[in-house]
Amino acid sequence: MEDVIIKKLTKKFGGNTAVEDINLNIEKGSLFTFLGPSGCGKTTILRAISGFLKVDEGKIFLGERDITNVSPEKRDIGMVFQNYALFPHMTVYENVAYGLKIKRFSKQDIDKRVEKYLELVSLNGYEDRKISELSGGEQQRVALARSLVTEPKILLLDEPLCNLDAKLRIKMRNDIKLLQQKLGITTIFVTHDQEEALTMSHKIAVFNRGSCVQVGTPSEIYSNPKNSFVANFIGETNLFKIDSVSDAPRCIYIDEETKLDTEQDPSNKLFASIRPEHIGIKARSSGRVNEFKGIIERVQFNGNIINYLVKVKNIEVTVTSVNSLEENDKFFPLQEVYIEIPKNSVRLLKE
Repeated sequence: MEDVIIKKLTKKFGGNTAVEDINLNIEKGSLFTFLGPSGCGKTTILRAISGFLKVDEGKIFLGERDITNVSPEKRDIGMVFQNYALFPHMTVYENVAYGLKIKRFSKQDIDKRVEKYLELVSLNGYEDRKISELSGGEQQRVALARSLVTEPKILLLDEPLCNLDAKLRIKMRNDIKLLQQKLGITTIFVTHDQEEALTMSHKIAVFNRGSCVQVGTPSEIYSNPKNSFVANFIGETNLFKIDSVSDAPRCIYIDEETKLDTEQDPSNKLFASIRPEHIGIKARSSGRVNEFKGIIERVQFNGNIINYLVKVKNIEVTVTSVNSLEENDKFFPLQEVYIEIPKNSVRLLKE
């Protein structure tokens, strides 16, 4: 178990810069997630850490050891690939034991370790199964066991859940989180799925166009996004370009008619971000600050929550409400309603 330190890492492919000047400190024993859209550079960094990709500039440290130019097999790193990269002609036992055989462990030690790690991933008794006989989730567990059996100092996971169905993904991300906590192994998880990042991580690094935009805990990233990209990428939000700043202190206009009181200084800010779940919706006015009359344009039922699209003058606002048992708490298309935006829910952003 070690920390991972990345200093000024840059990687180019021809004339294209994949990542530039990346600086990260990944604490030992943590589950740290690289999050961002496709092509943002997160997998490039993971492959650089693993040694499968040579960097153009910068350094990578595992603890105090500089591993920038160390060959992959000597980095003491375990990796689970997106497609699992299992050997289809081998049994479960043979797949998990493969790395130990390469390192010339004794047969007795191999048997003990394979048994230990198959039990950890709840696959004890599967030793003689063929890979083709396993479900997607079981294959992923084999890949995890194979990566952990050599007892590496860090574990790299490259979008390991993307090939699973929705229910199995939820189960597997919980299983991975519990396994990581049990082993205490430093783990770097790559995903473009914000829900995976928010539910699994100790910390998240958000990437866009080859740069690290923000690093923080899931709560920090969600509640206090650094810019409009992070606010829009992490969860759902109402993102408005600020039309003008009011003469009144801490007030903005998001169009010519719609004024919002805030708790932040609007100086040099360009956008206002408001999470849908922070907005109240009701049938009658209470005359409070930041209350607006609107018409419901669309209702989207999502089981435990209901999304309402409300037209307020010239803008559209998404409001999320918990699906309660009370019929009085439900609203319908074309119904006139009032929405209330708490001042402390308005996040003002520079870009």
